[in-house]
Order: sequence, then C-alpha cells, then structure tokens
Amino acid sequence: MTQIGEMVKLDLGDNQCFGCSQERADGLGLAFKRTGDGTVECIYSVPRVYRGMSDVVHGGMQAVLLDEAVGIAAYLFWAPETHAVTANLNLTYLRPVPVGQKLILRGEVTAEDERNFHVAGAIMDSGGAELTTAVATLRKLRTTRSAR
Repeated sequence: MTQIGEMVKLDLGDNQCFGCSQERADGLGLAFKRTGDGTVECIYSVPRVYRGMSDVVHGGMQAVLLDEAVGIAAYLFWAPETHAVTANLNLTYLRPVPVGQKLILRGEVTAEDERNFHVAGAIMDSGGAELTTAVATLRKLRTTRSAR
C-alpha cells in the first residue's frame, strides 16, 4: 500500500497508458504522489505541442490530464481483483490553463459504492488556484473470474 508522500506505483503489468506509462516514449509520463487518503497529485508542465489557441492547453488534453488524476486516485482503492474505467467525466473550464508552466494535477476519491468510485479532480496553477475542475464516475470491473 502506498503511504502518504510516496509515489504511486502502478502494478498493471504491461502499462502502455498514454498518460501514466513511464515506458512510452510518446506518452506524457505522469507520475502521481499520494497526498492524503484517496488523494493524489502530480506536478506537470504541458508542452506547447498540446496547446489549443495561443498558449492555452487544448481542452481535450485537459480532459486527458484530469482522467489520469481521477483514475490514479481510484487506483489507490482497487482491490487486487478489481480495476475501474471512466464511465463519466465532466469538466468545468474556469480559467485558461497555460502551456509550459508548472501545474498541479489533483484527484480525490469522494465516495465509493458497490459499482463505482466517485472522484473529483482539478488542474491548478502553482499557487493552488483551480483552473479546470472535474467530477468523475469510475465503474468497477472484476478482473478475476470464479470458476462456474
């Protein structure tokens, strides 16, 4: 179990995730630290290649960043026989997110029920001001099957 202050180590086998894989040369290589119970954070500067207009991070790339943050937060709760996939991700764009500047990506599990993790996320500037927020539902999937 990852302790508060430790980097989250994903045990997913051959992790080729665009967002969090450390092996993909063409991926983002996001690395999250556990900052609380069900909370993770990542410091990241978005390269200019992912800009939309001017020097603002493209809205679709913001969705990728927040999907990773909420997914990694939920990962902290996964039992060995469970995985989860994003079922719903709603973003609110509050302020422009600048490319090339240090950002904080945060995900926090707010509730869990039999079928889902409910997670909140945010992209914040280096001072902690929220730029984009997200509310997500991640659906639990059983990955081991019992014999019938």
